[in-house]
Amino acid sequence: GRIHDGLWRGYTEKPITDVVNIGIGGSFLGPELVSEALVAYAHKGVRCHYLANIDGSEFHELSMKI
Repeated sequence: GRIHDGLWRGYTEKPITDVVNIGIGGSFLGPELVSEALVAYAHKGVRCHYLANIDGSEFHELSMKI
């Protein structure tokens, strides 16, 4: 798709390399399960991250890594 081909770019005009899924009340569990189950078919250039809620400290910690 457009992300994998580097055509859809982020705010900085750089290719998107990370996707963050923010769930509320456990809603991140389904996407995380599917992502882990299909890891063998994953595109190597995009990393997925899952946050359980909008907690500022958890988001800050992740944003410093990516």
